[in-house]
Amino acid sequence: MLPLAGVAIATVVSGYLAMRSEWQSHTSMRTLSYPMSGTELLTAKHAVIVLNLALVTLVSVVGVWLVINRTPGLGEMVAHDPVFRAWTKTREFWTSAAWATISAILGMSFMVAVGMFSFVIGAFVPRISGLIAVIVHVLVWYLCFSFGPHAMYIASFLPNPKIVAFDSSRPVVGQIAVPLLPLWPTLAITAVLLLVAGKILESEVDA
Repeated sequence: MLPLAGVAIATVVSGYLAMRSEWQSHTSMRTLSYPMSGTELLTAKHAVIVLNLALVTLVSVVGVWLVINRTPGLGEMVAHDPVFRAWTKTREFWTSAAWATISAILGMSFMVAVGMFSFVIGAFVPRISGLIAVIVHVLVWYLCFSFGPHAMYIASFLPNPKIVAFDSSRPVVGQIAVPLLPLWPTLAITAVLLLVAGKILESEVDA
């Protein structure tokens, strides 16, 4: 599982580092002079970062699966478990897997957006930009955990997809459905962070 832990760490810092490299390599003003809005610019960079992370995650998952298959006893236990095999043959399994993948990509998107937003705010104070970025990063996470339950309560009235798990006590799919309540709030917060950061970037350009 070590590669997946590395991906998680990279996801937290990748948005900040991507923006920081623009300023360190002195290409930020050229980038900001492109005929596109700041939000469009950040969204494009954001999409590339998330795509890279998704590809690295895919490679990591394949590697973990290969290690499991080559581990004596572990691969056979997973592959020949009758409950697991029955679960993989159901439509709920593939639907849940698709929504779980979408949720993972959305989680990556949110963390990358937080990193990009924190750098843009920190750029206001160049001397201590790193410290400001860390404070903003922590503050955004604090606000999300503080007001997240309220946002998920509001999202409970929206059409939310569900992930169906299986009951290990029976060889059929159990009726354990977990609604993805954080889906819409996370999507909304990610869009707001990119929008606000893009507007701030636009204010940095005079010509």
